[in-house]
Amino acid sequence: GSLSKQIGLALKEKLGYEFISGKTINSEFPEMFDINRSQVEKFDEKAPGLLARLTNSYEKYNNLFKFYIFEKLLKNPDCIVMGRCGTFFLKDVPGLLRLRTVSSEDVKIKRIMERYQVDERAAKKMVAHKELERTEQAKYLYNATWGKPSNYDISINTDKLSVDSICAMVKGLIAE
Repeated sequence: GSLSKQIGLALKEKLGYEFISGKTINSEFPEMFDINRSQVEKFDEKAPGLLARLTNSYEKYNNLFKFYIFEKLLKNPDCIVMGRCGTFFLKDVPGLLRLRTVSSEDVKIKRIMERYQVDERAAKKMVAHKELERTEQAKYLYNATWGKPSNYDISINTDKLSVDSICAMVKGLIAE
């Protein structure tokens, strides 16, 4: 609900960068490593369940995933990596801008209601679930706090800013 995907797609168009998101990952990643798409759906941006923790299957998946992202970046460094705890495992990559978009709870709920045509209760549940998954994933894999401002180079509140104005800011940061 913080417009991160919309901003990422707009930056892709304005900068000509490659956009690596769930859609890209679900189509390319399983083929690259000859793994089942259901495994990607099971682990992508989700906290590991008990069985995954006991069998190390989640860690194996995550290591392959990181390899996939590094391969993509080596082929084309002009990329936008959408989510997937990239801010943590890419933190030491030079020339990287780690951007976090945020918005107030009310605005997120409203946007989710509109996007998915759900009522307020369902939207609140969706937001809470996604935030819990991200929090647990960052904690489990990187012993990090998802959403902590110091983990990012810049955080932008999208409550009152347009996608175009945010893209202009990001373009300015990249140009420096």
